[in-house]
Amino acid sequence: MNNTLQTYDSYRLAHMGNDGGRCAFAATCPSCGQEATQERHLSELRQSLASETDIDAYCIKCDAHWKLTENERDRLAHNFMLE
Repeated sequence: MNNTLQTYDSYRLAHMGNDGGRCAFAATCPSCGQEATQERHLSELRQSLASETDIDAYCIKCDAHWKLTENERDRLAHNFMLE
């Protein structure tokens, strides 16, 4: 399995496997300030970014739920363009 990790600002995107099926990215929890790893199917993430629909996030450390900000979405989209 060939994992890649790209860094843009403090936002990370990692591909899990080489089939393009799932990815993981870190988002900063607005409640506790810690990085929380999020997992999505690449197709779901790309569709949400393209259609500008909400991308939900969750922090297991403090049980917080939030929607990614426009800035976080922009950085995530930027990571896809770097590939």
